[in-house]
Amino acid sequence: MSKKRILITFDLKKTALIAEIIGGIAIIISLIFVGIQFKENTLATRSATANATNTMIVAWYSETGNSEQSSQLMWNYLKDPESIQKNSEKFQATMLIHGLHLAFQNSFYLENQGTLEHNMQESLTAAIRAVKDEPGWKEYWKNRESLFFLEFRSYVNNIISTDSEVNKGIYNNVRDTKNVAISEQNDKNKLDMFEHDKMIKFGEKYTEAWNSRQPARMASFYAKDGVLTINKGTPSVGRDQLAKTAQSFMQAFPDMELTMDRLIKKNGTYRYYWTFKGTNNGPNGSGNKVDFSGFEEWTMNNDGLIQNSIGTFDADDYDRQLKGN
Repeated sequence: MSKKRILITFDLKKTALIAEIIGGIAIIISLIFVGIQFKENTLATRSATANATNTMIVAWYSETGNSEQSSQLMWNYLKDPESIQKNSEKFQATMLIHGLHLAFQNSFYLENQGTLEHNMQESLTAAIRAVKDEPGWKEYWKNRESLFFLEFRSYVNNIISTDSEVNKGIYNNVRDTKNVAISEQNDKNKLDMFEHDKMIKFGEKYTEAWNSRQPARMASFYAKDGVLTINKGTPSVGRDQLAKTAQSFMQAFPDMELTMDRLIKKNGTYRYYWTFKGTNNGPNGSGNKVDFSGFEEWTMNNDGLIQNSIGTFDADDYDRQLKGN
């Protein structure tokens, strides 16, 4: 009886072990299946997104190209916006360009989320490069830039500030129909966009540091021997002096709010455009509100920190606001 009981126990353990092995194999198979499904769903999502974006852009070009009036209007506006006398026609041209740029902005955020292939975004980047020097486009962007989200505005402004050229096709010669296709960006331009995105994040975190009202946090964005010079005044050298400079503003304006307006690359340096708002309620303050803008021109070091910053703003306007005039 005892021997039989041992055999039964052994068989149960053996069965349990086999069940565990089978269960483990089932889990592995399930994970593989889920992985395959996830990959297929990701590919399907990207494909659908690319198709939807492409359809949107193609629809814009088709509708504009198939209308002689719209095509001629767009051409005239891009080449010479002053040649359009009727306000209704200038409004139409503006809306046509704005509709296309809304589609560009949408694709920009989809690419950043990883749901749109980078190659698709590159072609849209090339399209903006193709018209960025046209008088009509410059007028459009000057008047309409503020209507777009900050990240997209910075992205477009970075394209404007670079010297890279692409095949402009019809924008150079309306008869040269073979040159309509716009070339893809080269490897250098890809690196530029990666660097641009990284600097946008740097600028956002730098802004957060100012708004945290923690002087040392602001100074940490500079190299240990970093320099900040404001309106050609006495330079703040090193993190201790940088923190004191930041503290002077933070104490003078306890409710200060700094906003990053845009960030562009210019001649090897970065320009960080900002707007400062606050009430001068600090020690010996006037109690008056200020709202002024300016920029810092950054030279970065190899560690990705600010080595030298030249700050510029309208000191006379600042003083007038401070005095309540």
